[in-house]
Amino acid sequence: MRILFALLFATSVFAQHSEQPEPIETEERGNYIVFEIEDTKNNKKFTLERSPYLDHFLRFAHKKNERLQKADSKMARSLDSEFSSLFIKSLYEWQTKEGSCDKVYQLRLKGEEQSICKKDDQKTQALKSFIGMLEKKF
Repeated sequence: MRILFALLFATSVFAQHSEQPEPIETEERGNYIVFEIEDTKNNKKFTLERSPYLDHFLRFAHKKNERLQKADSKMARSLDSEFSSLFIKSLYEWQTKEGSCDKVYQLRLKGEEQSICKKDDQKTQALKSFIGMLEKKF
């Protein structure tokens, strides 16, 4: 009887000790990139970011200098809409010239990427005017 009691006691003690699983990180602390334009020739980068708290920030990076500006929701919506329109038009509507590509701009929109070549005049002109408007905000 004592052996049975000791065996039962030992198994219950060891059964209670188990490793706890690692906690899973469910909250994302970083900012979400809505869109990004990288000017590869002039080494400039414009980014519209959204925080987990739905605040929007416009980031401008040139070489090692970086500036961050808070954007209100109306401006962020307007910029996102205009950039989305340019991105879709350059991807599906405007002609892409054949041949080698000297990449001038790298575009990112919600996970999608697109390279703009120097020889694609219509695309580069539209992006130059959009970038000019973004530069005025800084």
